[in-house]
Amino acid sequence: MQYLLITLGLISFIFLNTNEPKTENWYFLGGSGISSTGEIGGVGTGTAFDAGFYWHYNKNTLYGFGVTEKSETIENEQQNLIKQFNLTIPSLNFIHYKDHFGRGIFFRLNIGMANASFIEKINDEIIYENKQNGLGYVMGCGFSLDYKGKSRYMLSLQYGNSTVSLDYLSFVFTGLF
Repeated sequence: MQYLLITLGLISFIFLNTNEPKTENWYFLGGSGISSTGEIGGVGTGTAFDAGFYWHYNKNTLYGFGVTEKSETIENEQQNLIKQFNLTIPSLNFIHYKDHFGRGIFFRLNIGMANASFIEKINDEIIYENKQNGLGYVMGCGFSLDYKGKSRYMLSLQYGNSTVSLDYLSFVFTGLF
């Protein structure tokens, strides 16, 4: 029940929209990058993915809905062991540009439900599986370049955490179109 109240409160805040000049009606954000590993222990590969749809709240602030995902895989060839961890956070998202929309420093915040899964496999047979749900968030900041007023290319450092996983850092390249 408390998750529902938090979500409804955030959604009602969004629709207090001001009527300042805007550049476009809506935006698509998509991108990926590298993520810190350590959720499942050992040396492996970590990736991050980000996608969403956004609208203007005011001239320098966007709100929207999207998905942030963190994934890591560790392989031990000697034991034919593979460990996989995936964290998905479908969320309510905010992006705020410090000075000018589309260029310069920006800050972001995503808040939503977190879905985590952990799988261990030996010889492609699942020997352990665990799935959990909870709350999660991603905070970040970065630098954006505006290209012809229609595309923004963004580099950001993001910190994520949830009630079902450990915290992590991601370095992500995204585009806002």
